[in-house]
Amino acid sequence: MNKETYFNLYLSEQEITEFVKSNRHFRNHQDIIENLGLSSHYYLVLKRLFPHLPKNRSHKYPRLKIIKSKLANVDLLVVRSGNKSRTHFLEPPFWDAKREKPKIYIDYLEIAKKKLEIGDKILVRIKPKDLTEPEKKYLRATFIRVIEPKSKRSLGIVRMEGKETSICTAKKFFTKRNLANYPDLSAFKDGDIVEIDIRDNKQKSKVFIDNISKVHGSSKKPNLFSFLAKKEFSLKTEFPDSVHKELCAIIQKKEDTASEDLTHIPFVTIDPINARDKDDAVYAEFPEINQEKGIFCEIWIAIADVSFHVTAGSSIDQEALRRGNSTYFFDSVIPMLPEKLSNDLCSLEENKVRNSITLRITLNKHGKKINHKFIKSRILVKHNCSYEEVENSYQKSKSYGTPDNDKQLLFDNLFKANLLLTKSIPKALNLNIPEPIFNLSAKGDVISLFQEKALKSHKMVENFMITANTCVAETLSESQLPVIYRVHESPPTDRLTKLLQRISFLGIKGNRKRNIKSGDFNQILNFAKASQFHDITSLLVLQAMTQAYYTITKADHFGLDLKKYMHFTSPIRRYTDLLTHRLLKIHLGWSTENIYQNDTKSAELICLHLNTMEKNSAMAERQSNSRYIASFMQSLVGKSFEGLVCFSTKEKIIFFLRQFGIQGVCNHKGGHEKTLKRRKRSHRKDNELIKIGNKIKVKLMTADTLSGDLSFELE
Repeated sequence: MNKETYFNLYLSEQEITEFVKSNRHFRNHQDIIENLGLSSHYYLVLKRLFPHLPKNRSHKYPRLKIIKSKLANVDLLVVRSGNKSRTHFLEPPFWDAKREKPKIYIDYLEIAKKKLEIGDKILVRIKPKDLTEPEKKYLRATFIRVIEPKSKRSLGIVRMEGKETSICTAKKFFTKRNLANYPDLSAFKDGDIVEIDIRDNKQKSKVFIDNISKVHGSSKKPNLFSFLAKKEFSLKTEFPDSVHKELCAIIQKKEDTASEDLTHIPFVTIDPINARDKDDAVYAEFPEINQEKGIFCEIWIAIADVSFHVTAGSSIDQEALRRGNSTYFFDSVIPMLPEKLSNDLCSLEENKVRNSITLRITLNKHGKKINHKFIKSRILVKHNCSYEEVENSYQKSKSYGTPDNDKQLLFDNLFKANLLLTKSIPKALNLNIPEPIFNLSAKGDVISLFQEKALKSHKMVENFMITANTCVAETLSESQLPVIYRVHESPPTDRLTKLLQRISFLGIKGNRKRNIKSGDFNQILNFAKASQFHDITSLLVLQAMTQAYYTITKADHFGLDLKKYMHFTSPIRRYTDLLTHRLLKIHLGWSTENIYQNDTKSAELICLHLNTMEKNSAMAERQSNSRYIASFMQSLVGKSFEGLVCFSTKEKIIFFLRQFGIQGVCNHKGGHEKTLKRRKRSHRKDNELIKIGNKIKVKLMTADTLSGDLSFELE
């Protein structure tokens, strides 16, 4: 898919604004999203464009009478007829009868293999009328997408028990077996994975299946959980043939002789044990020779130069843009780049010369940055290390005082440089989010589930990468290029109020300020450490935060307490970083390449796409992990656990199981069977039981591996 075809799927902020002005009957963000067929990330865009509109539909606001009198550049039209020349004639719905209805047509070549039927609603771009041919009565439209009737799509597995055949759905919304309105299942086998369309209806006990659109083979796979997530979120696993053809030319590409030779510097990479795409390496030293100039410490951060191998506009580049980022499952990875690049040619492997963009940062003895410099270079990594190895070396050095070998000396210098660096960098939001980790057997079964331990080596590498990204933001913000910023907005007032109310139950006081900063949240988290509620408080603070996103508009990053921030350090797994590398090369005069994204409109559409793909990958990873967790918990069904209450609603209690590092949900005692009078009578008693931070006993009732759903009951 080329750039023009691909970007045609996304709407700019200006196009959305014009559409809403032309269709004023849409009175909330939900209606706009559904009628334009947009992804959920556009809620962030709509919040910025129309802050006065509510997010969701409400019965308080009656629907307006719909009368249209003006077309927007992007608008919703209905197919009314067609002719033998395969031209479809369109018209706007709800047009003002007092005005002449505009005549619009769309050619079948514009429709990208989509068969249109009379009555279909489609989203189109309307081309401006050609003033040189005033006699033409019809406006021409270009196709964007068909707005499908409201339905939900899910994966399911065919189950045959005796003469009865049913489908178990993989969505949490439909946990029961669906026994209503089945199509003919005689052609399917027991265990087949099918894709089904589920019609919206008011009967919660039954689900009506309209259609079985695809079959994805048997469910007897070792990596079933991630396979389902890949299909649910439309994650492409195979690369097209055009990419494989280009790979042959890349493998034969010669070394960049124009780059500076830094192979004498003993860089180390620090990654998870099973990481194969190593895109950053670090080194630190304390040169006595330069201390007269005020330079006390030098930090070197080398980032793999992916842009050397991947040309802008090539098939590999366009496929990387389409994917947006790599997606990491526990049992597999969907890489943004082909494995020959991500795991070999671009990866900073031990004792192999690699092209990189290297950043040299100099600090004085107080940790304040003197300057930074980017170097187009070739490096040689001396050691590939894991976080655990570096952590163990650090603890050993603390115990014995002096390093045993050169490798340990490298680690010691890195920790000293990090300690110096933390004196001057802004204090980022110090969230300690409990992440569940599980070990798999050779058969792919989960054999243990535990909470991930926070390591000092994690924080050290994170500080180096944040510093590198900040240096890039400082450099590129001076250019006139359409650079992409990473923005994180401060929490909205309603979320902040709710957070302060909830942490007050834990005995933690928080001050409400007009200009609240991440440091204020750190004070809350530090206080929580002393009261043994740090993990719960971290979860509550996280829920108060907004989602970070990409944009071409410079704005603050609240979580890092920075005025400007970009992504630069992970070009193997994030397309934003690859694009930042190209723009940096142009800005520094290393490249005269006129990259095809080098304009504001393209950059804005790229931001929308990358935000969508990032959220899509995160949801897929989360869904796959929840299935693995449910798989482990199946053997514990019927057992009781001690949970800590995070918060509660009128119906539910949300709690945290510290021993596994997971959250759970259960109903109040009596559940939905409680009458309103009984609820009011027991309200005070329930409040004493479910106070935030209290310990409760819950019993695991079911663990559904297909949907990843855990069902608990309050004891």
